[in-house]
Amino acid sequence: MAVADISATPRPERSERPPSCRSCGALSWWNGWRLVYVTVATAVAGGVERSPRWLSRGKCTACKRGFTCYPDAHYPQRQFQLDVVADVVSAVAIGSESCSKAAKRATASATSAIRWTIWV
Repeated sequence: MAVADISATPRPERSERPPSCRSCGALSWWNGWRLVYVTVATAVAGGVERSPRWLSRGKCTACKRGFTCYPDAHYPQRQFQLDVVADVVSAVAIGSESCSKAAKRATASATSAIRWTIWV
């Protein structure tokens, strides 16, 4: 599994102000960054690559609750491309590999591998 270099991934520019608090609707201020990894299957190496992505954090001025600012169409959990899901499911269903072993190879949890296998 390849992990991209964090120093090669610059933090994006911030807008003027983070979105309002989802809990109380008050104004928010910037409160740092959160590094997340998007997991992508690579056809060349036949493995899995984790791509780093910086997400900004905000904090509410009223209730002091911190939150991550997710871009549009960004699922707020670990993301696995369909190629990764298909690789894990095929290893379990066709290759008789254990869910935990197939999931570990894709840097996923065994629970995710079981859920994906049932889903497919």
